[in-house]
Amino acid sequence: MPNTLVVSTFDCPFSEFEAMVKKVDKEQGYVFCSELEIIKVNEHKAIILMNCSDLEKFGAMLEQPKLKEWDIDNNCVDKVYNLELIQ
Repeated sequence: MPNTLVVSTFDCPFSEFEAMVKKVDKEQGYVFCSELEIIKVNEHKAIILMNCSDLEKFGAMLEQPKLKEWDIDNNCVDKVYNLELIQ
């Protein structure tokens, strides 16, 4: 069950954003993120649901210079939420 939600806005087309997320997940995310699902809200906004076992490592990954540069180049802003099941 997903425990992390990321809401991303960006200036590039959704297809470019989706390709970047999948590439990063394949190269780095499999270690601590699973069940990744990218949901298109519109051409410049997406929601990512995933099960993240280490939020600190995930946060550190987002701060890598290559990813920060991509964010700047594409005016990408990510808001990360920790999800909790309500019973």
